[in-house]
This record gives sequence, structure tokens and C-alpha cells, in this order.
Amino acid sequence: MSGNDFKIDALVTGATGFIGNHLLHSLLKAGKSVRVLVRPGKKCEMLAGLPIDIMYGSLEDKQSVIAAAKGVKTIFNCAGLSSDWAATQKFYDANIAGVKNILEALEVSGATRLVHLSTSDVYGYPKTACSEDYGIHNVGLPYNRSKVEGEEEIWKAVTARNLPVTVFRPASVYGPRSMEWVAEIGKLMLKKEMVLLSGGHARAGLIYVENLARIMIIAAESPVAAGKSYNIRDTGNHSWKDFVDGLGKCFVDGSWSYSNIPAPLAYGVGYCMEAIYGLLGIKSRPLLTRHAVNLLSKDQGFDISRVQKDLGFESWISFEQGMELTRNWMRSEEGRAALGADESHVAAYV
Repeated sequence: MSGNDFKIDALVTGATGFIGNHLLHSLLKAGKSVRVLVRPGKKCEMLAGLPIDIMYGSLEDKQSVIAAAKGVKTIFNCAGLSSDWAATQKFYDANIAGVKNILEALEVSGATRLVHLSTSDVYGYPKTACSEDYGIHNVGLPYNRSKVEGEEEIWKAVTARNLPVTVFRPASVYGPRSMEWVAEIGKLMLKKEMVLLSGGHARAGLIYVENLARIMIIAAESPVAAGKSYNIRDTGNHSWKDFVDGLGKCFVDGSWSYSNIPAPLAYGVGYCMEAIYGLLGIKSRPLLTRHAVNLLSKDQGFDISRVQKDLGFESWISFEQGMELTRNWMRSEEGRAALGADESHVAAYV
């Protein structure tokens, strides 16, 4: 397919999710024509009124993925299951079978690039943060395993079929509308159930969501990024304690707190809770999991020299700016609803 045959600049999967929705808006701000592939449902209301082409389907439905990719120049895959507690089949469908389908759609459509959102979890939670050369490691935890196997499908396709793919491996993506790192942690803080591990001093590998969206768009247009993986986080060495204390500035003094326990003890508790939940067939998420302990206690300050050298990455929005933008959302009606907070919990703008 020649460049003149492309009718749509970008396809975004996962456009009703946190990262995908921010990427969608960044593409629109850049003047790109955008198509989205989404599951039908209430979440699609956030797309109402946007100048986009909406197609309904899912990564597990190969024909819907192929149809959505037709006539598209660049595919951004932000869909997938990011969780520390879900059924094995759900992880497989979203993070492995879904990747296979999108690789086939890339090949059939002739799109010039697939930008795939992976995770630093594929490294298997090493004690010391690593570069991309460390390689991916399946350590048996469900999310890690599914993302590793999904990436293995990508690299097989790149090697065997020379497909044009760029992979990003973020650690902890935060910003307005983040349910995982902002709303969930904020709710635990207000309930005074938030736990920092070993003082919360581990580097959190934070990246503000708009910084991630911007570098993904840059990568899509860069010849040097084809066939490469990139660690991605903001510059600096901000810890989980920095992050939690930063969120706390949004709340009224005395309305929130956190406790501290040693990471090895937390890992043991998480292991036991997972075993009990699994044995009893409890579907709700345990209060503590091994995955969560790894993220909150292991060094997430992964080497980003490759993305800086190849693509000129920098933290265009600083940690201080990103945290204030995040707190502004937390103070909003939407943010308070996500936090389960009322105005008595939320401090005034400063």
C-alpha cells in the first residue's frame, strides 16, 4: 500500500482506557485523523462529539481488528489487560491472542508502523533496574507471563516477517483519570489503608501520561525506532513516597495517612493471600499481591538512554507539573467521584 492510499493517520485500540484516551486526544491536537476500535458500552460515552471514526470490536475478535486497520497508516495498540488479579484466560485473550491478531492486521493492512504498549514487568522484577539489553523474563506471575508471551509473538513477527513494530515498556503511568495509580492509591490513603514498602524509597519509574503519548507519536514517524523496544519513564529519581506525598497535597490534613511495612514481609503476606483466594475461588482482588509488592518495592528506575538518544525524549511535563495537573483532576467532580471523596476531604487549590 502506498502512502497515498492511507485514509486514516492512526488507529488507536484501548481508546476508552487511561493511556489510550490521552493518546487519542494528543493525536487530535496534532491534527491527525483517528479511528478507534472499542468495545460497545457506557465507556464509549467519553468519545461522543470527537471528530473520530469509531469501530466496534475487540482485540480478541480478529476480523474486527483487521477491518479497523484497513486504510490506516499507524496502529497504536494501547489495549490489553493490566491487572495483578484476573483469570488466566482473560490475560491470554487480551495480552497474547490479541497481540497475534493485531500483528496479522498490521501485515494485512500494510500500515507503516505498529506502536505497541508493553510494560517493564516483562523484565521479571530484577533487583536492579536494567536496560533493554537485559531481555525479557517470564517469572510465572500471570500479568508478567502474559506480557512476556505477547512480546515474544511480536519479536517472532519482526524477525520472520520484518514487520515494522516499536515497543514501549513503561513502569508506572500516572495523570488525570488514572484509576490504577491515582484513584486506587488515593482511595487507600483516605481509608488510611495505604501501605508503603520499606519506607517507599524505591524508584517508582513514573511517567506522566502526556509525556508517554508524545513519545509514542514521535516513535511512529521515526525510521530508527522500527524493530526496537524502549524503556520509558520520566527523568529524575522520584520514589513511591514522593508520589504518595504528592497526592496527599490534594487532601485536607488529617484526612489521609499511610503505614509502612518491610517488603519481604509484604511479599509473604501477598503470597499467602493469593493462595487463600485461589483455593477458595474468590474472584475479588486480594488486598496484597506479589505483583503489587514487586512494583512498590523493586527499583523501577529503568535505563532510558536509548529513547533519549534515538527519539530525543525528555520530560516535557515535569514531575511537579504532572502532579499538580493530577491533583487538579482529583479536585474536580469527576476526580472526587473516582476517589470516593467529598469536598470535605479535598484541599483548596494552592
